[in-house]
Amino acid sequence: MSPDRHAPAGSADARRKQRAKQLVRAVIGEPYVGKRLKQARMERALDRLDLDPAAILDAGSEDATFVYWLADRYVTATVLAVDVDAAAIAACIDVMPERYAQRVAFRCETLADLPAESFDLVTAFDVLEHIDDDIGAVHELVRALRRGGHLLVHVPRNRWTHTNGQVEVVPDDEAWRINPGHVRMGYSPESLRALLEGAGLVVVEVDIWLRRWAVRAHRVYRRLEHPAPLRLLSIPVTNLFGHLDRYRPAEEGNAVWAVAQKR
Repeated sequence: MSPDRHAPAGSADARRKQRAKQLVRAVIGEPYVGKRLKQARMERALDRLDLDPAAILDAGSEDATFVYWLADRYVTATVLAVDVDAAAIAACIDVMPERYAQRVAFRCETLADLPAESFDLVTAFDVLEHIDDDIGAVHELVRALRRGGHLLVHVPRNRWTHTNGQVEVVPDDEAWRINPGHVRMGYSPESLRALLEGAGLVVVEVDIWLRRWAVRAHRVYRRLEHPAPLRLLSIPVTNLFGHLDRYRPAEEGNAVWAVAQKR
């Protein structure tokens, strides 16, 4: 599976950052608190599903956070990573390790460009809240799935619960002020389920997570974020708080996770 060599060359700075991220992830795993917590959550879901996909799509791959992680988990599968950020895709292509060259590909394209019925597993992590036509986006992801294939979706919740219990709601037209690039604050569990079922999927699981301890983990990370080497000190805290977070009440959750299957 060859990369898209027609993508523009990444900048030297972007290539340097991508190499550094790959090195850190290979040695200690994902250091950023949100992505590390998300990987742990995704691992539990994939363990339960016990899948054996031949072809995987990571939609909205950004800086390849989950691309090589998926390729390492499913060592016989091919992984296609797509994103509309040409610079990010170019940097990923430029520094892709040779050992993945036959199984991993990066392409700068939209969901409408995806080949039909080509993937057994599709992941879309923190993507839908960036897309105005989220209904159309989900239909495109379903179109790319093979029959019986699974779609894994992660989105922010449409409200945020602080550690003191205060609940904050931001109107969709103001969401970009809180999270750049967002066109909506997020989804309720009910609205995400309806979105997936409306595209013809069978929803297997919907879960609210990222609760009070996970919010505290984010706070610790922000205090240690600069200078960069201090971030390593946050990893054991993230691991511990992520474990404790599983025992907090579901209503505290600030993110929604769903697993769905194509009929």
